[in-house]
This record gives sequence, C-alpha cells and structure tokens, in this order.
Amino acid sequence: MIDILYSVSEIIIFLLIFFRGVSKMNKSELIDKIASETKITKTNALNVVEAVIDSIIEAAKNNEKVVLSGFGSFVVSNRKGRVGRNPQTGAKITIPASNVPRFSPGKIFKDSVK
Repeated sequence: MIDILYSVSEIIIFLLIFFRGVSKMNKSELIDKIASETKITKTNALNVVEAVIDSIIEAAKNNEKVVLSGFGSFVVSNRKGRVGRNPQTGAKITIPASNVPRFSPGKIFKDSVK
C-alpha cells in the first residue's frame, strides 16, 4: 500500500505548473519527474500513475464521470451511428454507434496554458 503524502489539489497544482511549457512528455518521464519532485521512489511513482490511469479507465468502463477539480473531467460520450463514405471508392458505408472517451479541461488548467 502506498502512503498518500499529498492532497489531490496539491497534485493538480503540481501537474499544472509542471506541464507549463512542456512540449512532449512520455509516461516514464512523467514518473521520473513525479518521483523527483515528491521525494518518493520511482516504483511508488509508477504505482501512483498506473493507479490513477486504471481508476479512470475503470470508471469509463462503468460509464462514470471522473472530475479532478481545476484539472478537468473524463467522460464517455455516445457517438450515434451514421452514414459515411469510403474515401477510396466513394461507396456509402454505415458507421456504427460507439462510445468514445472525452476529456474536458478545467478552468485552472485552461487558464494556466494561456
């Protein structure tokens, strides 16, 4: 079990400050940064990142909305079925309805990247 040393709001503020000016970052770089900034091991940082991602995915599977105040919301939207065209042949095709994940940034996040 991982001891939580920081509140959700502290983590959100850290992420907002951290991502300001970052052009691209992969998962391992994020884990390294979290470990160094929070003084936890990389293994614990990896466990935290994976737990957050797994929790968001599990909530999406259950059609639940995940709201991280100030950072943003993860939600699943239903896209209706529609008629499209095959770009190579021009033939009409039926595109089935599907569920799609969406992210809406929160005010603090939007304001921090202006």
